[in-house]
Amino acid sequence: MSCVTTSCSASCKLTNKVTVQVDVQLACEGIAVPSADVVTSWISRAVETVADLAAAEVSVRVVDADEMRALNREYRDTDKPTNV
Repeated sequence: MSCVTTSCSASCKLTNKVTVQVDVQLACEGIAVPSADVVTSWISRAVETVADLAAAEVSVRVVDADEMRALNREYRDTDKPTNV
């Protein structure tokens, strides 16, 4: 599988008081990978549910199994890919 990182950043005002900065990095391609616009929409809706929030910044990186395994090995002491 070919993995090329593409990045999308968006800033949107959800209500009169909440601004969300979203950075979506798609580090792999495939049929099961949602578009950056879809991920941004999910994050925006989740942030809307938080009370008393003036601003938020969220980064999401969608990776392939090899990169997930490396991240798990480094940060979770688990030498296998997971779906988190």
